[in-house]
Amino acid sequence: MKITQKAIYNRYQWARAVELEINSDEGFFCDVMPWSFNQAQLKLIYSMLEEVENWYLLRNKPIEVVITEFKEVQGHVFVEKICGFPEVDDIFEKYRAIYLGEQ
Repeated sequence: MKITQKAIYNRYQWARAVELEINSDEGFFCDVMPWSFNQAQLKLIYSMLEEVENWYLLRNKPIEVVITEFKEVQGHVFVEKICGFPEVDDIFEKYRAIYLGEQ
């Protein structure tokens, strides 16, 4: 199965990145630039979001993560986000380490 940005956003709508910018017509948020990640990176993003979502679902908690950007820096994926649970931060950190080849 080919993974795309659209497929990820359709499956994990809560993870849709928003640019924190005032837009007079649409409030405070506007759409971000399209991704240019390869399939391996997209698969890791998909797996990461699945693990984050499962963490919340297993605890019967609403998903409270705000992602402001998925970006590529020197060939690696980084996620700029805000979340309130250290355990969820640990999931994002685990995948950051995978992206950097540390795991």
